[in-house]
Amino acid sequence: PSAAVHADAGRHHLSCPASPLPGCITCDNTQTCFALGTHVVKHQWECCLAASAFPLPAIASTVYGGGKMFQWDASTNECTVYVGSVPSAIPGPGDCVSGRLDLPPAPAPAPAPSPPPPGAKNVLFIVVDDLRPELSGGYDHSTVQTPNLDAFAKSSLVFEAAHAQIAVCAPSRQSFMTGRRPDSTTAYGFTRHFRQPEVGANWTTLPQHFKNNGYLTLGSGKLYHPNCPPLYDTPLSWSDENGELFENDDSFPDDYGGIPFARGLGKENCDEVQPDELNDLCAPIAWCAVNNKEAEDSLGEVKNVKIATDRLRGELKASNLTDGESQQPFFLAVGLHKPHLPWSVPQRFFDLYPDASEIPLAANMYPPEGMPAVAFNPTGNCTADTPMPDEYARKARRAYMAAISYMDSFVGEILEALEDSGRAQDTLVVFASDHGWQLGEHGEWQKMTNFDLATRVPLMVRAPWKEGANNAGGRTRELVELVGLFPTMVELAGVPPVDDEHPLEGQSFAPLLDDPGWKGQGWAMSQYGRSPADEEDVADGVRAAAPTNEKITVMGYSLRVEGWRYTEWATFDGAAAGGRGSADWAAPLHGVELYDHSTGDVNDFDAHENVNVAGHPENKELVASLSKQLREIVTRGGANA
Repeated sequence: PSAAVHADAGRHHLSCPASPLPGCITCDNTQTCFALGTHVVKHQWECCLAASAFPLPAIASTVYGGGKMFQWDASTNECTVYVGSVPSAIPGPGDCVSGRLDLPPAPAPAPAPSPPPPGAKNVLFIVVDDLRPELSGGYDHSTVQTPNLDAFAKSSLVFEAAHAQIAVCAPSRQSFMTGRRPDSTTAYGFTRHFRQPEVGANWTTLPQHFKNNGYLTLGSGKLYHPNCPPLYDTPLSWSDENGELFENDDSFPDDYGGIPFARGLGKENCDEVQPDELNDLCAPIAWCAVNNKEAEDSLGEVKNVKIATDRLRGELKASNLTDGESQQPFFLAVGLHKPHLPWSVPQRFFDLYPDASEIPLAANMYPPEGMPAVAFNPTGNCTADTPMPDEYARKARRAYMAAISYMDSFVGEILEALEDSGRAQDTLVVFASDHGWQLGEHGEWQKMTNFDLATRVPLMVRAPWKEGANNAGGRTRELVELVGLFPTMVELAGVPPVDDEHPLEGQSFAPLLDDPGWKGQGWAMSQYGRSPADEEDVADGVRAAAPTNEKITVMGYSLRVEGWRYTEWATFDGAAAGGRGSADWAAPLHGVELYDHSTGDVNDFDAHENVNVAGHPENKELVASLSKQLREIVTRGGANA
């Protein structure tokens, strides 16, 4: 079916002539439907599920929820709208989803990349999901079996105080892949992305900067979160040779919890699986001890890692070059989905651990004493109000550890392939998680908080050409942020700094690989938005744990300094300036938290943040000082001014 196409102000508008809905659907490249019947401001996935509405078009078509919703042929200016999985012939009113789709103008041709700087180093960036620093190597958790990361830690600098800027996948990845904080990307959940015209359409991303400097930029797996930004920021971030190689593993056993996007693994493929009773209590806590090779080979990680290792042993392998020639440097990113839910991993990784009855529980399974209610993740998995039975909690913690060991096995395969490539000595290797995870501590079974367990991440950096005492097998407790990865990797690889109109907002911690005594900014800032109207949000199909911008009414800004974590929950207008949001510091706060980290083992997950001491009289001056520091950082956008 043809669609009317016209242009004004450099934008193209695509319209279908009829609608089965009482109201109009209007979608644009913010991926937000602004009107759907009587509902105002709905999200792309809701539009698709409710009415087969088309999302933002890709180069040829977009697939969502198992069915194609929209296909656009730019050569003929024709669109096909799918109702369910059937293309609509549009014979009359009611068969086509109506609306207007704003297509941005074609981007200007990218400038020719600069030649690689002399002596530029390769980069291997391994990103994992939902991993707290529960590793043997570097983090002293001897019960967790991570032999490959243990070995890697011995040749790397281990960061024991690294923090994400927001403890949920999509916005965290947008932050460290752009080097900007969530208040700049305007991404606090799963519905906005930095490439929106009013945000960062012209920003240079981490892989894009290496591409612009003559690198071959390749990636596979979960790097950006799917659709944030669309198409994993292709073609800007990735070289033409990359292809469409971004896969994700969401194999929940038997479509666990009614999640519409999950692929059912089938319980017949599981020797051990979460009990049905847990399905009702704690969706989507799920695991599967995969019991056969065919099901194991279907898991998404297998494909992701094979892509990466084949490249390292193939196109990226050291070449026999004549005198004066140099091989093109590479930036290879590999996104490993585990230990993200579901913890569906082969049985042999469960077998690395004792019976679940011997797995210890979190020592403190209750919210911190004196915690403001807004600090708690109120929805989703089991909480302190609906606690997970101890029997299931032990099994869940064992399954999480099995998923860590599964992920570790793939890290070993990737690092072995790097050695086989003959380029390991000239390759910067960075291993990091996008945020942490809570396994019953504080009564939480999720991320999505400002607690240390949600924001603190494992981070290891290896630069073989660095000879500083802090490089091989060293540890540092200097506070660093994931938003600082971009300038750090650029500096260590020997690439010129980014020259964007909107500067990077993270501090490079590259000097630590030369000077163990280097002192950085001395703080890390994280944040999380809340929509306290939980019932309304759930009724609209939006989990309050990750509300959309326009529903955020409170923003928790959390400052981590040596010995302390300080958090203020400020009134926040998430709908301001088209979803950019702003905090109202003149309004009364919704809560204040202060937690003492000055004593105890940093790697003891139960030792800290059990008592909020913000209201203790002896901390009055400290609270005032930290409040002033936090507000100054937020006001200047977190930049190192």
